[in-house]
Amino acid sequence: MNKSVDLFIIGAGVAGGAVAKVARRAGWSVAMAEVDGLGGTCPLRGCEPKKVLWQAAETIWRAAGARKNGLIDTQPRIDWPALMRFKRSFTEPVDASVDQSLHDLGVDVVRGQAEFLAEDRLTVGDREFQASHIFIGTGATPMRLPFEGAQLVTTSDGFLELDELPGSIVFIGGGYISFEFAHIAARCGVFCKIIQRGERALKLFDRDMAELVVAATRDLGVEVVIGEEVTDVQREGDRLRVHVGPERRRLCDCEMVVHGAGRAPNLDGLNLDRAGVERAKRGVRVDAHFRSVSNPRVWSAGDCADTPFQLTPVADMEAWTAAQNMVHGKEITVDYSAVPSVTFTLPPLASVGLTEEQARKKGLEMDVFSGDMSGWSSSRRVGVGRAGYKLLVDKSTDRILGAHLFGHKAEEVINALALAMGHGLTARQLKTFPLAYPTGIYELRYML
Repeated sequence: MNKSVDLFIIGAGVAGGAVAKVARRAGWSVAMAEVDGLGGTCPLRGCEPKKVLWQAAETIWRAAGARKNGLIDTQPRIDWPALMRFKRSFTEPVDASVDQSLHDLGVDVVRGQAEFLAEDRLTVGDREFQASHIFIGTGATPMRLPFEGAQLVTTSDGFLELDELPGSIVFIGGGYISFEFAHIAARCGVFCKIIQRGERALKLFDRDMAELVVAATRDLGVEVVIGEEVTDVQREGDRLRVHVGPERRRLCDCEMVVHGAGRAPNLDGLNLDRAGVERAKRGVRVDAHFRSVSNPRVWSAGDCADTPFQLTPVADMEAWTAAQNMVHGKEITVDYSAVPSVTFTLPPLASVGLTEEQARKKGLEMDVFSGDMSGWSSSRRVGVGRAGYKLLVDKSTDRILGAHLFGHKAEEVINALALAMGHGLTARQLKTFPLAYPTGIYELRYML
């Protein structure tokens, strides 16, 4: 069956959905292919189900703080099977809900793997499509692990579907995925170890804040191993054996190994070469307007495009921008200077803008405001043992260049800082504006 459409979208996640809305409201005919569940990574097997698990772990964390302060005399525990049932009450309705929304929008949804046949033609199963425009929004997938025994390693998707927790887990990679999952699992009584190949963990974050997170993670009882590369994983009975280094030195045995070593653009199987679509390591090569540099019919945004961030809100922003440019002929670009991100450890690590290292490489004249928040009342109330902040302020304009927080409510405070940066507010304006007290955002005036 052949069909011609104005727009064919590959991927029914946040990016694909955003583009579909703009195109349909403009009267375009739209078809969309999805090989996995509708809705994408975030609501199905990413940030949203993770946040459900994190919220339960936060309850344990808060209880531990209350017990430390002598306020309660018992420590609750997480019923993992019950938590997973609760988590699935969020994830299981997503596919049907998105399917209905797309149907109401007038999108022709096709289940299956899309493959290019030519620069303007695709096939999905036994259906063939000719499209005037094509949008690729396939997101990212766990990076391939280059060692023997990689098939024994559980992905982040698998971790989020565990019916029972093992007694011990080794996390490969010292990025946000490993730290978030370790903070959840450890508070469920699991022995956890994180193995980071490079010289530092959480390398995309401010160095000082990352070191605070590592210290707090070790306080929790999680072993954080720096500077070791996993060379193979072997099954030994009902356990897994992890070897590191060129000499294949045995590091430990455990019940489960989890992949937290990063994600790569999910482009395999699309046959991009047939359409003349160039790709880089980080994804489809696009110009500033999210159009393919090699095939003008093709557009891409989100985690599968060669753009700076793998974040759901950024994918949404990029996709909306791409759609405006594609459908309405605009030439809008995206400003990435004030994009906040959060690693949901306990407490959370949050960041926006430049790190101190990045700012110094740019030669910027700045004031650096940093300090320890563990003695602040907001930390003491919940029993936080380690907390800190660092704000970078431009000396000439008094505007914030970057902000980095590790502490209670950091995930909320960082949004206020991102908003301030995005609208050009000065440090003095933030420091003197009357805010509700006592709140996390009010404490900004103590940081400046």
